[in-house]
Amino acid sequence: MTASAERWGALGDAMVAAGVNYRPWESQGLNDDECFVCATALSDSNRTVEDVLPRWMQREIMPPRQPKPKIHLPNDSLLVPKVLIPACKPCNNEHLSKVEIEVSRAFKSGAEAVRALPERTLRIWFAKIAYGLRRHDMRLRSVQRDPEASMLARASDLKQLSHLHTLLQECRGVVGLSEGHSTFFAFESQQVGCNICDFDLAVPIGWPYPLMVRLGSVTLMGAVDDRGSLESLRLTSEFATADRLPLHPIQVRALWALLVHRSLLLREDQLPVLHGVPDGQLLIHRQVVLGSVVDAERQTATADQILRNLIGASVKALVRQGGIAGLFLMPDGTPRTMPFQHGALSLGD
Repeated sequence: MTASAERWGALGDAMVAAGVNYRPWESQGLNDDECFVCATALSDSNRTVEDVLPRWMQREIMPPRQPKPKIHLPNDSLLVPKVLIPACKPCNNEHLSKVEIEVSRAFKSGAEAVRALPERTLRIWFAKIAYGLRRHDMRLRSVQRDPEASMLARASDLKQLSHLHTLLQECRGVVGLSEGHSTFFAFESQQVGCNICDFDLAVPIGWPYPLMVRLGSVTLMGAVDDRGSLESLRLTSEFATADRLPLHPIQVRALWALLVHRSLLLREDQLPVLHGVPDGQLLIHRQVVLGSVVDAERQTATADQILRNLIGASVKALVRQGGIAGLFLMPDGTPRTMPFQHGALSLGD
């Protein structure tokens, strides 16, 4: 028995007995002849490629005859947002396509429509992007111009995302999650009509799998597997005020810094889940936790420090703004609107 199978133990046995169509101990779809979602073997008859960053998004950020935005990768290379990974026709054209149609329609309608999307839809969409980008890292060299360099990610690295891969199976209906498992925030964004200025994307590696995308008039951020623990951010003055403002890109990154900071303090072992396998489906239920799930000793950087790194601001520049809080509220407590101009993404020196 493999170490992966042993980790699933009795739950894996129950999944087999209940007919759950998912065997994570056998494969996570890490080979190019397997679907990255369901791990089905691919052939000429069922092979497709999945656009990790969907085509509708590519059309928005890469219009004809315009400069193309670049995504900074851990190997210091720049990636044009066209990321393809192997998938089978049912997963690509049926399961994930339904989600993309929902999300694209909502983004085109605005922040309110995105906010109204089902949690399940947003969770699958975020899980697909987070897992898909890391799966694509297996095709990239750690040093871009060195053909002998190791790959940016190996199979062992993706094994650490096995739980994220399990959550992705929700798109096929073989995994179900209880309401409130994931937390998402949608805001109205300012835009200037520039495909580069009006786009931002951040996908850190690791639990609880947070993600942020700003596209046109909509900003969406959250985490796939925070198990409801980030919901309390809604009560902070910054997030509460952001609901009433058209956000400047720096304000977006400030909120993202707060979310990442909180995520880094969470302890997964303090957020237990229960599993069940009725009717051929693996069900995952988050348990309500009454105590704190934040461990202050895990702090390696403050939210202000994270933001300064994100926008290249000096300590002096951010202090002059009143820190992150000052980016959202004026000294008299009224919401702060920051006018957005083309290319204006700095707080100055």
